[in-house]
Amino acid sequence: MEIPDDDGDTALHYAAFGNQHEVMELLIKKGAVIDSTNRGRCTPLHVAVNKQFPACVQMLLKYGWDVNVQDSYGDTALHDAIGKENADIIEALASASAVDCTLRNTRGFNVLHHAALKGNYFAAERILMRSRQLVDVKKDDGFAALHLASLNGHVQVIVSNVFFRLKFTPVTHVQLCFISALCFLADGTPISSQSSQQPSQDRLKYLESRIAEIEEAYTCSICMERRRNVAFLCGHGACDSCSLNFRHMCRKLIARKINLY
Repeated sequence: MEIPDDDGDTALHYAAFGNQHEVMELLIKKGAVIDSTNRGRCTPLHVAVNKQFPACVQMLLKYGWDVNVQDSYGDTALHDAIGKENADIIEALASASAVDCTLRNTRGFNVLHHAALKGNYFAAERILMRSRQLVDVKKDDGFAALHLASLNGHVQVIVSNVFFRLKFTPVTHVQLCFISALCFLADGTPISSQSSQQPSQDRLKYLESRIAEIEEAYTCSICMERRRNVAFLCGHGACDSCSLNFRHMCRKLIARKINLY
């Protein structure tokens, strides 16, 4: 059962790829190694999360799968789930008893930083309910989650009170005043620390989704900073700096790539 293919994937990995949660349970009961990783250091849990198969995720968690295993990019399963925005999977991982929300990937992002960067307020809320102390944790460049959410224009993350439901201290008061000033300068509409249910919320959601689609189409999906200028034969792409050896989306080694102009 543990014989891997050329990419290091075992039978459990393949069951995860195929959304075969019953097969996964059978393999585990027959002695399949828990937390086996492929050449990209991805576990079957990483695969199930990236494929967005909640039943497979639940099955692995049921048998005590380690949710804190990091792949070659330092991402845990929760890092990946935040990018996929599947609420059921995020809920399951964030509620796991052993989850460590302080782990950072190779870019220095813990899961709260990642949620703020992606504008995933559902994930940010679940993470803060479990690890409130993360609200003030900064990356090596000095950016906390609030800075990332503000810099990337994720208004819902800010206005939804995700970060301000915590104890109202002088620190959070200063942060709230700073964010309110930025919002006022941006569009002339001040915000408060109270939840706001504006009729335009649906419109805001639509616009944010459109912006996200544009960003996804033209921005490297790995670093989220540089322009996507390399395409792989599988259809995914990245920037030339992030596409040296490994396809992040497919979790496989690069065999061939095409430069985009």
